[in-house]
Amino acid sequence: PRARRPRRYHLPFALHLDGALDVPALQAALTDVLGRHDILRSVFLTTSDGPVQQVLEIDSAVDTFDVEVVGEDDVDTLIGQWAAAPFDLTEDIPFRVRLFRVADDRHVLAVVAHHIALDGASFVPLTTDVATAYAARVEGQTPAWAPLPLQYRDYARWHRDRLGNAAD
Repeated sequence: PRARRPRRYHLPFALHLDGALDVPALQAALTDVLGRHDILRSVFLTTSDGPVQQVLEIDSAVDTFDVEVVGEDDVDTLIGQWAAAPFDLTEDIPFRVRLFRVADDRHVLAVVAHHIALDGASFVPLTTDVATAYAARVEGQTPAWAPLPLQYRDYARWHRDRLGNAAD
């Protein structure tokens, strides 16, 4: 019988960016988005009571990235290989990015998130937040958004309160 590959619950996607790109503004925008969404900078520790979400401070969660110059024919393969790398959710935040330059005015922002942090419905709000933050950062500003009324931990608390614990 054929060996089954483990499911990794990865959600990879790529944003193709045409035109001039302000890389420091993009880095700052991604930091803004991580600061806005606790779930994107969370790790999940194993305790005797089960997994526990720990939200990291923004300084601990942000990795800077370099622009990687690649050929256009290679970018899809590189993204696929990189996106397949497993997450260790006890140590790694469930959100990674890489930036590829395929031409001076063409870049690909590759993103892979673990399903614990994102689902299909999250792509539009996430990319909207990145675009909003990037536009602000290009102008030397911080994004002018209101804090989110709820975070994932609020939903998880509500869910646990509604369903009770596993011993019920």
